[in-house]
Amino acid sequence: MQIKKDEVRQQLLDAAAGQFLLNGYEQASIRGIVNDAGTTIGNFYNYFESKEAIFSALTEDVYQLFAGLMDHHSMDNRDELLESRDIDVWRQSVLDLMYPLLSRLDETFLLLMENENTRYGDLKQRLLDLLSEHFHHHLAEFAPEYRYPQLGRIAANGLLTGICETIRIEKNPDTRISLITELILFFAVGIVEFYGGKNDDQRQEP
Repeated sequence: MQIKKDEVRQQLLDAAAGQFLLNGYEQASIRGIVNDAGTTIGNFYNYFESKEAIFSALTEDVYQLFAGLMDHHSMDNRDELLESRDIDVWRQSVLDLMYPLLSRLDETFLLLMENENTRYGDLKQRLLDLLSEHFHHHLAEFAPEYRYPQLGRIAANGLLTGICETIRIEKNPDTRISLITELILFFAVGIVEFYGGKNDDQRQEP
């Protein structure tokens, strides 16, 4: 009986992540994974039942983390933030609220966003729906007369696309977290100001 070694399993996982990112789930192959891992197809099956199984091993934990966000998301200090004009207060609030999620916005998250033809393919749509809901809520609250409510969906897609692009180009985890935080602030603060987060006097024309 062959002894399973953690390092061999990790080599297979690393190789699979590279194949899925490069070629997508559909085009990635077990043969390509084992070639990159420097092992054999027979050895692959000592660790994983299938290509789906190794994809699940890579993404299950992150999927569950973000799926949980769908049912448990709130900002207790929202009113305090809306009264503040200090961007550092907003920045710290984003970090305090979202750091467990921000720290998991990595290549694994990218796999989930870019491979919708898997058992986890609903996550991207659910995140887009959640973000769109927030943008529409701000529209209804700050500018109910705004003529283009569809902008909420467009903005949600822009934010999610920006997060994915940041993951793709920035490999340093700390810098990546900082950039994604700034991106979230760009949308969050921008939408509040643009859609009427200012007081009535500030909104009046000169």
